[in-house]
Amino acid sequence: MPQVRCADCGYLAIRDRQTRELVEVEVGLRKKWELPTLPGAGFYQYEDFPICLQHKSSLRIEKASYRHEEVIDLLQQERDCDGFMEWQHGFSPKEHQEMQLAQELQRQQLAQREQERDWQDRRDTEQRRWQDQLAAEQREWQARQNRANRVVQIFLAIFAATVTIMLAYYGYAVTRFGQAPTKMEQHAP
Repeated sequence: MPQVRCADCGYLAIRDRQTRELVEVEVGLRKKWELPTLPGAGFYQYEDFPICLQHKSSLRIEKASYRHEEVIDLLQQERDCDGFMEWQHGFSPKEHQEMQLAQELQRQQLAQREQERDWQDRRDTEQRRWQDQLAAEQREWQARQNRANRVVQIFLAIFAATVTIMLAYYGYAVTRFGQAPTKMEQHAP
């Protein structure tokens, strides 16, 4: 994990004393930590310490004597942080969080589409394999049917030839002897 600085993070926030909202830490505050005062009031517009919206780092300085240099040192300190998001000027920490959530949702949707595409490819491959197997089984069945049909055709041809020969002999006997031979005459020498 690369080293990052809180001063460069979009989740660096400060609480507005009047509205109690967490707001963006502006460029001047990130560099010098000079808090603006409220017009006509004797106190700062913001609370004295920065806040990490991701709660990854405690940025409150635990000292009785609070100094701006300590906050700057704290914000400039390099650290490992898995909640870091590059600061984009003009966006509040909440908007940075919404951007990150939108990016994560987009990544998840892309991953989901990829999984669906992979599943579709596997299903299509299985479908083609099944269709190829079915076609092979149908060709094999057709070949068996063709062999069986040839056997029947040969049998019918032999049967038809036998019947034709018998009918021809019967017709020859009728014309030669004037009547069909009886069983006894057929076997007589």
